[in-house]
Amino acid sequence: MVLNRLNEIRKIALKEKELKLEAKHDWAEKFRLYFFRVLASLLFIITLFTIGYIEKEYEWATLPLSKYVSKTSK
Repeated sequence: MVLNRLNEIRKIALKEKELKLEAKHDWAEKFRLYFFRVLASLLFIITLFTIGYIEKEYEWATLPLSKYVSKTSK
């Protein structure tokens, strides 16, 4: 009877440790996913700004059909 109770307590303790470890792993996975999403978004935005800057500053980077697009809204 006492031995069964001790085994039961050990099983519960092991299950709790397992659940804590699983929760920690889950948070690490969520952080990794969030980090790479933010990184990809930042790289995309920086790339767009860089392309815009290069096109504005350098004549060779002007797009061929950009003369048909109005630069100022009137």
